Amino acid sequence: MKKIVLIKLGGSAITYKDTEKSPNLKVINRCMKELAELKNVHPIIVHGAGSFGHPIAKKYDLINGLSEERHQDQIVAVARTRQHMLELHKLVVDAAIENGLHPYSLPASAISYETSEGKYNFFGENLTRTLRLNLNPILYGDIVMSDLRHFTILSGDTIMYLILEWLKGTKYFPSLIVFGSDVDGLYTDDPKINERARLIETVSIKDVDAAKNNAKHSMHDDITAGMLGKISAIEKILKFGIEAKIVNLLQPGRISSLLSPEFIGTNFQP
Repeated sequence: MKKIVLIKLGGSAITYKDTEKSPNLKVINRCMKELAELKNVHPIIVHGAGSFGHPIAKKYDLINGLSEERHQDQIVAVARTRQHMLELHKLVVDAAIENGLHPYSLPASAISYETSEGKYNFFGENLTRTLRLNLNPILYGDIVMSDLRHFTILSGDTIMYLILEWLKGTKYFPSLIVFGSDVDGLYTDDPKINERARLIETVSIKDVDAAKNNAKHSMHDDITAGMLGKISAIEKILKFGIEAKIVNLLQPGRISSLLSPEFIGTNFQP
């Protein structure tokens, strides 16, 4: 049986975040090509929203659910955001097919909902069935229904954790978790403005708190939550006893070298 690898394709890498609904088709295609070429690896893929989801979601505060004052505008925004995400998702699925993967779309909005703040019911039966058939499940950050606030945003990072919870104890449990970003990994400072910033190559579970502090202080405002969110998600993932990595999707060959000693990025060790 091939090694199961769960990989998140970050929205900051697969889209141009400065322009609404602007996909980075070159990166999407290359990611799928490199994943398909990894020997003895079967990927489960989750992708982010980037410029297809965040602008509208931020404008209408969709993460906090329905408000009486903005009810009608928010309902329209929910519909538009889901439409935009489906457009990006189709591009990802098309690239997967073109490069030899066997994608099976599993929208999170159809298999999960929020029960209380930050808690979700996740119905993963079809995830297991797709893996049994040697298909590649592809999920994405999405708007889901909520018992608490009518609707909210379920991030790709949280979906990664829900997948692991569902697959725990099965033969399909991933042996490696990968977070694809637009930087090489976790740095001592913001590498985009400080050329002396140093890549932190290895982080153990006992050093995660310090890593979160680095994430807070090392990124611009629009990226802080993204990197900090990744570290927070990785902290929970490490408790499953598996390794996690952050890799730069903008650099060719980085996915290809995931399992190689030449890997460039940040390794998180349980």
